[in-house]
Amino acid sequence: MKISSQKPPAWDNHEICMFWFLRESLGNYEMKSDWFVYILRTKAGLLYTGISTDVSRRIAEHEGDVKGAKSLRGKGPLKKVWSMAVQDRSEASVIEARIKKLQRNDKEKLIKGNAKILHDIVNQGP
Repeated sequence: MKISSQKPPAWDNHEICMFWFLRESLGNYEMKSDWFVYILRTKAGLLYTGISTDVSRRIAEHEGDVKGAKSLRGKGPLKKVWSMAVQDRSEASVIEARIKKLQRNDKEKLIKGNAKILHDIVNQGP
């Protein structure tokens, strides 16, 4: 995985933490990414993990009635609590599946910036 040294203006603190963790652990590589893995929290506190090329657009779709995930219908408002840029759709899908397999308490730790959980997700074997 290669990480860009330029910070996009819309990144929040969790994304900045993840960016610097990955940059320090993997070296200073360049990455042009159009894919993101994200975690949303519903009004009831449920967590939803997904992938997208445009997280803001995807959240709007989830909050609408047409293209959003059926499991999120009527559960808004939705809040993005974590996201990470990845190299491509394939890597996004792999990391999404790994996050979905985590227990809820580990997902909460990831959201809070736990570097060990992030490292395990990113560096897990096939």
